[in-house]
Amino acid sequence: MTSSVDRPNHRNPQVVVMVKEEKEEEEEEEEEKEKEEEEEEEEEEEEEEEYQSKARQRPSASSRLPKKPLDFQVRVHVIEARKLIGGQLNATVKVVCGGDIKESAIKKGSNNPYWDQMLYFHFKDHPQAVFDKVLEIKVLNAKVVMKDALIGSFKMDVGTVYDEPEHCFIHKWLLLTDPNDPSAGAKGYLKVSINVIGPGDDPKPSPSTSSQQNVDIESNLLRPSGVSLQAGSMVVRIFRAEDMPQMDPGYFERVKKFLHVGTVQKELVDPYCTVNFAGHTGKTPVIWNEQDPIWNHQLNLGIRFPSMCERIRFQIKDKDKLGADDYIGTCFLNLSEISASGEDGYLPTFGPCFINVYGSPREFSDLPDKYDHLNKGLIPGVSYRGRVMVEVDVTLGELPATKQEPVKTSDLERITVSINWGLLSAEPKLPSLGFIELLASWNYKLYAALDSATAVQPVDAAVEFEISIGNYGNKLDTNAPPQASTTQPTNPVYDGNAFLLPSLDGH
Repeated sequence: MTSSVDRPNHRNPQVVVMVKEEKEEEEEEEEEKEKEEEEEEEEEEEEEEEYQSKARQRPSASSRLPKKPLDFQVRVHVIEARKLIGGQLNATVKVVCGGDIKESAIKKGSNNPYWDQMLYFHFKDHPQAVFDKVLEIKVLNAKVVMKDALIGSFKMDVGTVYDEPEHCFIHKWLLLTDPNDPSAGAKGYLKVSINVIGPGDDPKPSPSTSSQQNVDIESNLLRPSGVSLQAGSMVVRIFRAEDMPQMDPGYFERVKKFLHVGTVQKELVDPYCTVNFAGHTGKTPVIWNEQDPIWNHQLNLGIRFPSMCERIRFQIKDKDKLGADDYIGTCFLNLSEISASGEDGYLPTFGPCFINVYGSPREFSDLPDKYDHLNKGLIPGVSYRGRVMVEVDVTLGELPATKQEPVKTSDLERITVSINWGLLSAEPKLPSLGFIELLASWNYKLYAALDSATAVQPVDAAVEFEISIGNYGNKLDTNAPPQASTTQPTNPVYDGNAFLLPSLDGH
């Protein structure tokens, strides 16, 4: 006989508890997310209120001015832009201030245009009215038929500039954004100087661009509210250099050789390497009296990413005990060539690999080098002056704890370990080259044929052409064995229009 009493649900009580716990955890996570969103909204509102209150209540710099119409001038020095987003750009800068519009020249076909142009705005009004005017700086892609397309813009009020020391921003970088979607990220960077000149003020001149090369660019970056850059570390490992030219006179070495006293040292150069990126610098120790220095030194540069700077600059210098250090040569790494953007992109990564260093002719002279600007990298060098092995790696998340340190043993093993070159070959028909070292030297031959030469400068002596690669083939370089690298000396012939060498016999 069965009872009509309701039977309990025979579910596993442990499962019920687990389901309840999961639901509670989900509810807690949702509550935490809601709280975080509310806190972010409150912070944004507070920042906006603080900004607006500053706009309404100017500090003492502006409050000391008389409350009557005064003459003001706003000067905007548009210098250059970098990393503008887009292709086939015809960039122009349009500045809007108080209803007045000024526009720069159009620079065609460049994502890194240079203007160096001054724009002026004149106002006669009450100080508070002038300081509340919005200064909007737009970078546009100028078009002939259609309306100019906005690349990015930056806004501030005139009072923000006037509240700065000396009432100006000098050589500041503006992070350009889309005003309709600031969270979309940087659309490029614009370098400007802005002066607000009031009664009794003297305009502050902009320093030269060359004097700003080593300035910390990231600290001079102005960002709109809500836009932030990610902290990161650029690790630069400098392993060694080779083929450094003579940089110091050999007076004492010649005396020692003449008197047969001491040991004659041949390498008259004391090299060290410097690295510069976005105003952050580092350098290796000095290796005394060595043309093939081995540093094995690591530099950790704290950066903000994405960076507005395009190139990493390496400079090798010669240490002088008495005077200023001499420049041996300069080389660059472009970030666009060692990184990629987009979903399949990657952070800057390079090496370990040698980079050739170029500058002035290698031949040493006791006189000052009149082509030293080539060694400084101001314009491309014309002569090989050595090479340096480097490695670059960028990680995001936090700034580096130390600025420099020795290269780790694991990193050194990667450039000295032996590998089976044959296993790396994609062609099975190629014979295996066996095990080799990554730093091993190989013998190569360079063949060049010269037929004739035209538009030769008039000279009174015979002319010869030299073909060289590295320091091989350079007749004046004693570090490499002599090579058959020059044509026969030939006197130029004048054909009525120009001097030419009619035949070089295929040398």
